[in-house]
Amino acid sequence: MAGITHLWIEEADTLSAESWRVIKPTIRNEGSEIWITMNPKNKTDILYREFIEPESVSNNTYRVKVNWQDNPYFPNVLKDEMESDKARDYGYYRHIWEGECLEHSAAQVFAKKWDAQELEEDASVHKYFGLDFGFSQDPTAGIRCYAKDNVLFITHEAFQKTLEIDQIGQFLIDKLPDIRGNAIYADSARPDVISYLNKREYGFSVYPADKGKGSIEDGIAYIRSFDQVIIHPRCPNIIREFATYSFIVDERSGDITKKVEDKNNHGIDALRYALERSMKRSLVNYQKMKLNA
Repeated sequence: MAGITHLWIEEADTLSAESWRVIKPTIRNEGSEIWITMNPKNKTDILYREFIEPESVSNNTYRVKVNWQDNPYFPNVLKDEMESDKARDYGYYRHIWEGECLEHSAAQVFAKKWDAQELEEDASVHKYFGLDFGFSQDPTAGIRCYAKDNVLFITHEAFQKTLEIDQIGQFLIDKLPDIRGNAIYADSARPDVISYLNKREYGFSVYPADKGKGSIEDGIAYIRSFDQVIIHPRCPNIIREFATYSFIVDERSGDITKKVEDKNNHGIDALRYALERSMKRSLVNYQKMKLNA
């Protein structure tokens, strides 16, 4: 874009990767500058990975961390509020007041339950597959996972917006190893897509997942029942969802409710679907234990 020499992006943590890819080559005048100010939220965000995560940045980049400690006029009323947040929700305090990523807030559904790390996959363990359908603003999301020793491992993800029905099958094959020949539990709201995938020569066995009353809460409770959830770093979308999927906070009282926000959940929905049969078997075994007790 000719003539622009300086661009300031405020609240840059909300900038999408696609927007950043477009912006960078647009500001191209000799000596032009892009200023970015942000309180980082997720370690998977494009600007965090490019400018904050690396130990060092390129010679044409100046990076500085400014915090409340650098403000000589920081008022006592804000200091009191900060201490209140620190006592009530340490993860939230670290994000709002110390500029750290929001990883473990009390409002987060899976706080202190998950971690992103390389994993050595156990080939002998049965793999689960789940699929949540999207199209325009919502991505089609697929998940491959398995459970061992009460730890849930998420090995692969498949996320893509604007997929046509006839593109979904090959997309899943490319992204989710071993999906052919294994049961896939999918969003029951799209029986037409399920039927299409089963009739084509993909080798799929797609079943509608149970989306009855309480299924979301039951699925969340089951995922939280694992000692830990390990997510492979090649799954940035599900990592982002685990970091941001939250309970609704009452705007008046600030109290955390038991209702879950209907966002940041496409991969998590697919994960719930994938684990449906495992969850039902666990429930049956639990009921048998109660009967035999």
